[in-house]
Amino acid sequence: MKHDVLLASRNKNLMNNFRKYVVDKNIRFGTLGKPATLNKILKRKGPQLEVLILDMQVPEAELERIIFYVKRHKINIPVLLLVLDHLQPTKEAKEILRNLSVHGFIRAPKNKKEAIETISELNELLELDMDKRFEKIDYIQEEKVFSCTFKNGKVYFLKRTDISEDDGSKIKNTVIDKDFYYFTVYLESGKEYSVPWDFVLSKCEKNYEFYKDNTVERITPEEIGSRIKKIRKANKLTQKELAIKTGIERPNITRIELGKHYPALETLEKISDALGISVANLVVR
Repeated sequence: MKHDVLLASRNKNLMNNFRKYVVDKNIRFGTLGKPATLNKILKRKGPQLEVLILDMQVPEAELERIIFYVKRHKINIPVLLLVLDHLQPTKEAKEILRNLSVHGFIRAPKNKKEAIETISELNELLELDMDKRFEKIDYIQEEKVFSCTFKNGKVYFLKRTDISEDDGSKIKNTVIDKDFYYFTVYLESGKEYSVPWDFVLSKCEKNYEFYKDNTVERITPEEIGSRIKKIRKANKLTQKELAIKTGIERPNITRIELGKHYPALETLEKISDALGISVANLVVR
């Protein structure tokens, strides 16, 4: 499977070096010269972009524009900061970057040997959570099942009858979240519900720890959301502040607190870490 990576830089030599040396059959590179171009790129292929490499030589004013376009399209894309050996982000740049999901630093390759290390770092990030992120969701009407394809290539068939929130009315649409960790189903009745990756595995993957485990009493999404909201307020945090601490988009924090979907384990771990509690405090009765 091809991975789409976008390099944002104004340095033509640097961009040429990436095109010349960073060659991998699984990585498809795009380059961005002017920030305004990003708006067109995100409109066209935003959901397909998997990594943004951000050149820290880009002026702070342009950096702000790049982040504006990324957030405008609500794309929570992993970011790697491209730095020179002698250049580290300024305090002002770090402040601007706070609302992005920064995963680390990467060096600009100057030859094929250095490019091997760059490709290795990129592949490590691109392979992250491939077994937890959705690639494609299809509904098979005749069988009344969802065909759930993950980014690692595995396909699972989830029965509608396994989803307690489903009222049986006709399915209008299914949409994978921009983070790929859950998909939302829209019904003709006006109802909607979200299905996280771990719920699919719990019903379909025999090797998954919680596969059809009826001995564990599963707390409802509403109860989890209520607990998160209560503990967040006790910690005197706003939803925006919790979003920054966890790296989870604020609208998703709102959805979780309202009990709109059952959060994935990774999401619960991020929230519990930010709140200074264990996951058990959120899910155990």
